[in-house]
Amino acid sequence: MKTELQKYLYGRGITQTYVARQLGITPQSLGRKIKGRLNFTWTEVMCLCDVLSVEVQDITMLIPQVLSKSSRKT
Repeated sequence: MKTELQKYLYGRGITQTYVARQLGITPQSLGRKIKGRLNFTWTEVMCLCDVLSVEVQDITMLIPQVLSKSSRKT
């Protein structure tokens, strides 16, 4: 099953390889992060917002684990 981020990328014709390059990580690492197996760093989240042209508050719709993981730390 595709994640919301995968659907978003596919719908806009953006490849995971392109996003990974922009984030400075491997496509394999990005895949693990998208699936929630690894955490995104805040630097990666901010870069992802730039790459996708979305606001920080909107990124949680695409990668909800960012919100859930940050909520546990507060």
